[in-house]
Amino acid sequence: MVTSSTDDAEDMASGEYAVDDTDLPMKQIYQCDARDLTKLCIRDLQAGETNGRMGVKPPGQ
Repeated sequence: MVTSSTDDAEDMASGEYAVDDTDLPMKQIYQCDARDLTKLCIRDLQAGETNGRMGVKPPGQ
């Protein structure tokens, strides 16, 4: 993903970017099986959605 905004780039990297309806289509690749972290899934992101909401996360995150 390329952006001219350092704030957006940081949000994307940390999983806190809210997709805007003017963004080009975006996909998210994420770990989708807590028992097998090598299994990856891909899905379309929708406007208004935060990019890091799906996937396996360490406890407390």
